[in-house]
Amino acid sequence: ALIEGVAAIAGRFDLLMVTFLLLALLADAADQRGPVTRAVAVFIAFLAAWLFGTVDGVFVACMIDRSRHRLCAGVIGTAVFLATAANLFIIPHPAWLAAAGLIGIPIAAFLTAGLCRRLFRPGVATHD
Repeated sequence: ALIEGVAAIAGRFDLLMVTFLLLALLADAADQRGPVTRAVAVFIAFLAAWLFGTVDGVFVACMIDRSRHRLCAGVIGTAVFLATAANLFIIPHPAWLAAAGLIGIPIAAFLTAGLCRRLFRPGVATHD
């Protein structure tokens, strides 16, 4: 029963992440307002995808281990942070996007852990 719930939540958040990536591609294809506006729209959509990817990972980890929300946020947040830092090192990004991503990912991880602490109490089943 736990696996079904985790798969359902993971599928919903992955859909949000993919939606923002598709919006980035759509913004890149629609070159009506100029290259600067297009680039900003693409980068904002990528930032949203990074943050929703973090939220997805922490939420699923908290569903699996309902007693250690901060540990889940720390592990998932660190993994996504390091992957993002490697991405930023390999592929040049604007400074504002790099700063927003590296600051926003840990914040998103720990805010999600706080939400999970309220939603998932240890030993309490959410559904039968």
